[in-house]
Amino acid sequence: MSQTQPEQNEAFALIIDASSSAAPHVEETRRVAQLIRGLTGVFDEEQFKLFILGDTAPTPSAFLKQTSPSGVGRQHRACSLIAPTMEALVREAQRRSVIIVGSGEIFDLHDWLGDPRVNGWLLVRTGERSLQGPGGIVSEIIPEQLGGDIDTLLSYFSRFTPWSAEPPRTAQRSDAYKWRVDASGYPLVFVEPLDAYVHLFPVTKPQFERFIASGRYLGFDDAWYQEILTLNPRASYRSPHVHPRERLFMTGVTAEEALAFGRWVGRDYGLLTAEEWRTCYEWFDGRPAPPPLAGLSERLSLDARAVWDIVEEQWLEPHRRSSLRELSLITQGILEWVVELPGRYCGLGEPAASNLQRKVGDPVRPVGQGRLRNLGFRLKAR
Repeated sequence: MSQTQPEQNEAFALIIDASSSAAPHVEETRRVAQLIRGLTGVFDEEQFKLFILGDTAPTPSAFLKQTSPSGVGRQHRACSLIAPTMEALVREAQRRSVIIVGSGEIFDLHDWLGDPRVNGWLLVRTGERSLQGPGGIVSEIIPEQLGGDIDTLLSYFSRFTPWSAEPPRTAQRSDAYKWRVDASGYPLVFVEPLDAYVHLFPVTKPQFERFIASGRYLGFDDAWYQEILTLNPRASYRSPHVHPRERLFMTGVTAEEALAFGRWVGRDYGLLTAEEWRTCYEWFDGRPAPPPLAGLSERLSLDARAVWDIVEEQWLEPHRRSSLRELSLITQGILEWVVELPGRYCGLGEPAASNLQRKVGDPVRPVGQGRLRNLGFRLKAR
């Protein structure tokens, strides 16, 4: 990272945090955002785009002049996730510097630092809580530090070494397997004995975050996600070393929350039964792992491709592992929710970080609605 100043004629994206954690400070956030726009001296709405955190479409600048911003009041993006907005921004040809104004941690911020389509980053905190987690590396200031001119503003920006461009991938195909890609951009492999597709990997945090950001279900707000991450902190799929493994995956969820994700991703998706999970465990054994990305690269989401690379390069290649069982992390992964009986659920698996001396197929049953830090899930689809 460097503190080199961006070009003064650059374009900006100003993102207003309207999440549940920032709600008490919404009027201050609006006022500060309006001040920042004035300091930049950029009033063309193509050069200076305004977004509400989590939205994919820009908000008109007139929004800043509203006394009680109706969009913020609706709290239609209750959880602090920036991916939907950034995915829309980086599709543009225009490079921008990003300024975020608000309060409370943006959980997926580190997934985007170093994106070559972003010139620089600046966080402006309007509440008590930092916009980044412990050990944050982005320049973060309070409104009183803004100063009264563009030079002072530009001096605060953090710039990061851009990610190297992904090398072109050859169209390696795996004719031994049939594939499907779900609505979140993640791969499923066809399991013949089940006559069904099964997620190649347990559901990841960025995968589940797409569901949270959709706003389709109430209750998945900042406080809820912070509880999840207290049990099992989040690791960015951009991290050069993800350890322990469960940090990449969505764990600590209840069976009902896993089922809600399944309903969002598609009508024909659901949890495996205990017997189906054991069938997968046996069927995957001894079958060769497909080539990296198996010719699916263009169909997978950016984060799904990165997760596949992490599994291959960080966890399997150093140990010369190459079976489908090992690639799928159905062993040395996490515990996974399964249906034991209709309406009754348990966890099965062989977590990488577990010291339990038990058989891989022995059920684990959380007490009541208790959350377990290494209990997640994968889905099947017919």
